[in-house]
Amino acid sequence: MALQQDGSLNRKYIKQRIFNDASERTWLNGLLHPLIRQQTQKQIAACASNYALAVIPLLVETGVPDFVDFVLVVDCSVETQYQRISARDGVDFELAQSIIAAQATREARLAMANATIANECETSAQQLAQQVSHWHQVFYRLSSS
Repeated sequence: MALQQDGSLNRKYIKQRIFNDASERTWLNGLLHPLIRQQTQKQIAACASNYALAVIPLLVETGVPDFVDFVLVVDCSVETQYQRISARDGVDFELAQSIIAAQATREARLAMANATIANECETSAQQLAQQVSHWHQVFYRLSSS
């Protein structure tokens, strides 16, 4: 069921439960999100670099925390999301639809963004690295002034 014979999480089973039953997802989010936010704040406070990145997949759904100054969204089309979910998780199209339907829309993520990084299937690793490097330079300059 939720645990495999070796003690690891059965991710496919958990995805089926939480993305096919909104009450299960609400319960899990209520349990995990406060702990994740607390751990994120602790790690940011311990950070010795000029700036820190907080990766928050459910930022639209949970709201922008007060420790976030800038929202950089890594964006792709819904079609690319389907391809990646199916390839990564080995789930069928129906479950992939449930996963995407449970998330904020692409439009909502983009509306919250101060800037974006394009990450479509046809985006090369070099193009992605160039975008990341650009934003690293921007954040470094902003944090150094």
